[in-house]
Amino acid sequence: GESFGARQQLDVTYGADLYLTRPDTEGDINGQYEDDDNVNEFGVYAQGEYIINDQFELLGALRADKSSLLDDPVFSPRAALLYKPDPNHTWRATYNRAFSMPTTLNYFLDINGGLASGGAGQLGYYLRAQGSGKDGFSFMNDQGGIAGVRSSFTPEALGGPGQLLPLSAEALWPLMVGFLLQTQQISPQQAALLGQLPIGLVGLNLLDANTGLVSPAAGAVIPDTPPLRESTTNTFEIGYQGNFQGRLAIAADVYYTKRENFTSPLLARNPLVLFDGAQLSALLVQAGLPAQDAAALATAVGGVPVGVVSSEDVISPTADIVASYINFGELDYFGADLAVKARLNDNWSIGTAVSWIQDDFFLVDSETDTEVEDFTEIENLNEVVGLNAPDFKFSADVGFDSRTGFTANARARYSSEFSVNSADFVGVGCLPLSTELRN
Repeated sequence: GESFGARQQLDVTYGADLYLTRPDTEGDINGQYEDDDNVNEFGVYAQGEYIINDQFELLGALRADKSSLLDDPVFSPRAALLYKPDPNHTWRATYNRAFSMPTTLNYFLDINGGLASGGAGQLGYYLRAQGSGKDGFSFMNDQGGIAGVRSSFTPEALGGPGQLLPLSAEALWPLMVGFLLQTQQISPQQAALLGQLPIGLVGLNLLDANTGLVSPAAGAVIPDTPPLRESTTNTFEIGYQGNFQGRLAIAADVYYTKRENFTSPLLARNPLVLFDGAQLSALLVQAGLPAQDAAALATAVGGVPVGVVSSEDVISPTADIVASYINFGELDYFGADLAVKARLNDNWSIGTAVSWIQDDFFLVDSETDTEVEDFTEIENLNEVVGLNAPDFKFSADVGFDSRTGFTANARARYSSEFSVNSADFVGVGCLPLSTELRN
């Protein structure tokens, strides 16, 4: 730091730092990213404190950081105006912009999470947790169509579940017939009949693993998973600190915070593929099956995922539902803090502290990047964004100091219940969610 001026009115502090991160997971955690997961971060900063007069002081700071994971540098300014009517009382107004980088795990995680939960896992589909990497990944091809499908029904003779297949009824129907035959839902004679169907007349549907919604595969666009960005926090604060004759100390502040581009929990990025049951039923009737038998078979087939959308960006020997992290959402909230400490006499003191935040969870639509107010407007628990902290905290303490070396303190603390949403761990039992969302 350096000081300038006869009265040392300006004091400047500056510096630089360098962080080199070199993960070494031997391929167990970072998988396909193991040889490309190094991160270099460089930052410079400067802070100036300017004494305007005996009562007013101005503080300003600027930090610039450049990460090898980001195309552009990130700037973090801070400004504060302090008013000191006397040495024992200080008022302050501050603005602060800060950022946080996603972790190397968010970027480079690539690990097989075992069989997926529910029926998909029973059919041989796996869950893969895959970070965005430096360049992101896509399930679309250069022509604007879905790149391909992997199926847990693909026999080893045809490449196994890791084989990338085209998204077409003709390519997937033999796999479905083989599955029905293997599970003894149809006879060899029926399998031969089904194999002769003009299956190209039957459409394919996509099942969203997050929401359970089904939509036609024709013309569908699966959003890319872009490389992650930094999350930013802008905070405006007004605060006060006062000391009353050494007997009473008070610290209080109110603030407004706006957060942008926070990193989501793990979200499934690729849908499962289904045959259209209604169209298949009509085709079976045309092939000569009784309407009741055709409807029953079509219903069974239409509820079985024949594949999962995939691409060459997913390197795996299994057919995987890929869960990854994305940036989304803007949310804002108010908060306040109060701390009071009183000395009753030379030996005894009491204190209390209260902290309040407007909300401890937020509902954010990951598709539109907007905050919503009503639980009925969200589709799944991954759109419940938790601060992972209570919205109200209170503490009280009593202290004793003998002035001869012996001290004692008793403290009681209370925190309100709060939701938690971190990666795959979601705890929202305290929220007024519908039974459907809880399940």
